[in-house]
Amino acid sequence: MNKYDRIFGSGPRGFMLSLIILLLTWFLVPMINLPEITANDYFRWTVFIMILIVNAFIIIWSIQSLPLKQRVRKLITTGANKYCRHPLYTAFISVFSLGFAVFLNN
Repeated sequence: MNKYDRIFGSGPRGFMLSLIILLLTWFLVPMINLPEITANDYFRWTVFIMILIVNAFIIIWSIQSLPLKQRVRKLITTGANKYCRHPLYTAFISVFSLGFAVFLNN
């Protein structure tokens, strides 16, 4: 396993896959005619920014609580990993699923 994989794992690949799925749904939703969330722009931006801020803290906390030398070598049960098995993936998925759903009004 190279140093890049030890640092990031499958995160960049999961990020790109989530981004591709987001873009596909963004183009396919108008064809399906799903109902929109009835929220004004201020509310949508506020919720989206709040989700981004919370997820930024989760990402920073999870990176700090997972030392580079211990990655892939042993199970980490402290810090952010005490509450969630994969906090980085949870943060990215919540931005793509919840954050962009509110932002895109769907």
